[in-house]
Amino acid sequence: MCRLGYAVPVTLAVLVTGCKGPTAPDSPGGDSPGTPLGSVTLVSENGACTGASDACWEVVVSCPGLVETEGARLRIGEPGDTERGTALFMTGGGGGGFWSNFGADANRALGELQEAGFRTVEIAWDRGWLVGGAGALEGHAALACKPASLAHWIHERFQAAEPEMGFCATGNSGGSAQVSYMLSHYGLDEILDLAIPSGGPPMGRMDLGCIRDDPANEALWYGSGSASTIDRGFGYLEPGTGPCSSGDDGFRSQFAEASIAAGQNDYVYPKTLVHFLFGAEDVGNAVPQGVTYLERLRAEGTPLLGIDTLPGVPHAVPSARTGADRIRDLMLAECRAR
Repeated sequence: MCRLGYAVPVTLAVLVTGCKGPTAPDSPGGDSPGTPLGSVTLVSENGACTGASDACWEVVVSCPGLVETEGARLRIGEPGDTERGTALFMTGGGGGGFWSNFGADANRALGELQEAGFRTVEIAWDRGWLVGGAGALEGHAALACKPASLAHWIHERFQAAEPEMGFCATGNSGGSAQVSYMLSHYGLDEILDLAIPSGGPPMGRMDLGCIRDDPANEALWYGSGSASTIDRGFGYLEPGTGPCSSGDDGFRSQFAEASIAAGQNDYVYPKTLVHFLFGAEDVGNAVPQGVTYLERLRAEGTPLLGIDTLPGVPHAVPSARTGADRIRDLMLAECRAR
């Protein structure tokens, strides 16, 4: 069954091998080798993670072209006796919390993955990966250098000498944007075996979400809170003061350039399974925005593509038992070297 559009079917699970959907509106094709990555400095392997028994590291990430560095904490759960690989976990918004904060089911899923042989690495940013420098006009695609650089650094530290192991990533909402930019803009399809964007990515087509002039795109339009989040990526740090909040048509090209699913970027990943998870109870614009990226991957012919829309599951997909279990099951089945 192949059926896509801004209204995602309530139950859909498919591994795509040639079934294409419509191109996201106004999306020119193209391919890019990836934007340059930044550098990561390990500050401490004994950072404070409240209530955690796992190892907690502190790092600082810097990227070319960004005016500010960004700190992050890594909560690392070591694998059981037979190691199978490393899995990254990211949260929504600016990504300031650990994935385990989604609740008991998310915590259980992490533990079960560790028992099955996976090293789990939860990433929590200090200010927020999507917060730009004041007045710097950087945009989310440039700011995504931070999570992409950190993911690459984690891979080199844990997996580079073990190419037979899986290296995989999942994130919800803004976390799904972190994962998606890694593929579309930073060339990490070369090292990611499985990517699971859940509840998004909400930055699929920011131009169509911020410029609210076409009723055909109403499902993509950002509300005031989301618009302020987009504005922060361009350095407008006071809520309601930026070009997305005002729907500034003069910013259209900047919004498109900063989006995941627009422009001359990379949308074909021969070695990476990209499996989208949506909650059937997610009624905001994150699902339609995520579908623009899904449609772009279909249109460009990405061979390994999966979709689930989970009944009874909200926007915070890992907070529901069904969502946490689906992420665990996908990791167990598909986080493997390709």
